[in-house]
Amino acid sequence: MSAARAERILLILLGGVREFVRAAPAMAQIRQTHPAAQITLLTTAPFQGLARGSPWFNTVDAEGETNGFAERMALIGRLRAMGLRRVYDLQGSAASRMITSGVGFLGPKVSGAPRMDYPPPDLSWIVNSAPAERQLLRGPDRRAYALLIPGAAETPDPYQWPSDRYAEIGRLLQKRGLDIFIAGGPKDSAVARTIQHKTPGARDMTGVTDFGRIALLAARAEVVIGADCGLLHLAAATGAPTVVIYGVAVDPANIAPRGHVAVLHADNLNDLKAESVVHAVELLSPAGARSA
Repeated sequence: MSAARAERILLILLGGVREFVRAAPAMAQIRQTHPAAQITLLTTAPFQGLARGSPWFNTVDAEGETNGFAERMALIGRLRAMGLRRVYDLQGSAASRMITSGVGFLGPKVSGAPRMDYPPPDLSWIVNSAPAERQLLRGPDRRAYALLIPGAAETPDPYQWPSDRYAEIGRLLQKRGLDIFIAGGPKDSAVARTIQHKTPGARDMTGVTDFGRIALLAARAEVVIGADCGLLHLAAATGAPTVVIYGVAVDPANIAPRGHVAVLHADNLNDLKAESVVHAVELLSPAGARSA
């Protein structure tokens, strides 16, 4: 079937990185169900690089964020002009429902995510989607590294592992031959600076808003360590060995990232020692904890 005659399908996903990761199995299933369709993902700018590298979409429309009625109606008009046959609302939010209501009126069939038992999210394709970045991270002068994701911007203070402990784990892993990277949103920069001050040579990647770059950085890491936040779910979905740190007040069985993951928690996170995390790293990723 030619591209001009192929069934046109729209997927709507306007949420955060955690929502993107959780929706990944559904997006893969939709592609499997409609192998010849022209599938467009409507999302927002930070997901553009990540989504374009995936095998699930023919087109990525990163202009899904609208401000006010006029912009929303312009978006709906543009989408209706695409000749869509089906729309999947993977978000289920007020914003996505407004869009589906406008696009679906006397138009394409509107559905939610397909209902089924999904496997863990799999974003491992990211390592083959950006050759230039891949070379940058694994060039002849680049040593193996660990990625720290403190998640301070998303984690309430009582459930944050202290930045001093992240600095300590950074130093311990440096002694074992690993470089240290720190990732997070702009609001995590203060924590990253504290870790850098006490872990000389650590590289601060906080504030990088291209989720494709962060996913690739995670996929190439020997181990990822951090709090339960969106970026840690993204890291685990790439297949990276991942250690997630929780306060005892949460139930990790229901919310922990899925994949090659070890879960640590303590009644008081001040009591969780860096050595305990190193032990978890040794069990999860022996290569990530090897001595230089």
